[in-house]
Amino acid sequence: MDDFSVVDHSVNGPKAFFSNMPLSKTLTTNLDVPEPWLVEPTIAIHDLDNVLLENLGDVSTLQAVFELEALLLTGNEDQWTLKENRETFSRILQANKDRL
Repeated sequence: MDDFSVVDHSVNGPKAFFSNMPLSKTLTTNLDVPEPWLVEPTIAIHDLDNVLLENLGDVSTLQAVFELEALLLTGNEDQWTLKENRETFSRILQANKDRL
């Protein structure tokens, strides 16, 4: 996968780093994203819902890669001011329904 460095297996791109975390507390790793986003971990060695840092052993770093799996678009055609804009949008959605 292109997101990982071949040399040291680090993640390229946006990162979060936390130091001095409690080793014996159960932690959860997740992203706080807007409700219409479906973001899922795609690469994770450990159970991200029950992280005990003291159980990581020699590996002092927990890594996970999250991806946007789906995006929910909401709205109503009545919100469009011009009828032709509504029709154009409907045609675009219909033409791309297999990709959405």
